Amino acid sequence: FYSNGQNTAHATTRDSSLNQIFDKYQDAPKESPNKIGPTGTMKFFGDIGVDLEGISMLIASEIVQSPSMGEMEREGFVKGWTALGADTTAKMKAATAARQKEIASPTPTGQDAFKRVYRHTFAVGREPGQKAVSLSSATEFWRVLFGPSGTPWASATTPWLDWWIDFLEQHHRKSVNKDLWNQTLNFALKCLADESVDWWDEESAWPGVVDEFVEFVK
Repeated sequence: FYSNGQNTAHATTRDSSLNQIFDKYQDAPKESPNKIGPTGTMKFFGDIGVDLEGISMLIASEIVQSPSMGEMEREGFVKGWTALGADTTAKMKAATAARQKEIASPTPTGQDAFKRVYRHTFAVGREPGQKAVSLSSATEFWRVLFGPSGTPWASATTPWLDWWIDFLEQHHRKSVNKDLWNQTLNFALKCLADESVDWWDEESAWPGVVDEFVEFVK
């Protein structure tokens, strides 16, 4: 009983600390008491050492479950940092750096963390009210996610990411929906496991543009 009471006290203290940090960065506390807008979000990310043009921004956005790019909500903020035991900006900075290091490792936990960040990026990358990500935004996100600080999508003889983006810009020229976004990740991982593409099956349920890309590569 004493132990449970102690844990509850710690949790209450941590929540209080996190709510205080959240309140510090609010853009309009009276109008939106449970939301931080772009100005406050960018200030917060800067204070915890996030590179606004790198994968650490996508990592931090996934941790707090940002509903859109440059925004945070109180519930996601408190739950996300509580799960990592980070109740100060110093701990948040350390936790974000640790997650980035984890993602860069080829371990199962690193791959799982990368997949979570990748999938959440689609949610924050959409324009308000849209169901897809513009091709220009998608390519920018792919260059970060599949770049050196993420999971590089390139093999010994094939610059997969460059070819993929070039192909889409020349032949697809459409926005990227959720299915194509998620299937691109699956396709990329399979390419990294076997660049020969011998595993390819035309009967599999890949998006049509992926089928066309494989034909282009071959």
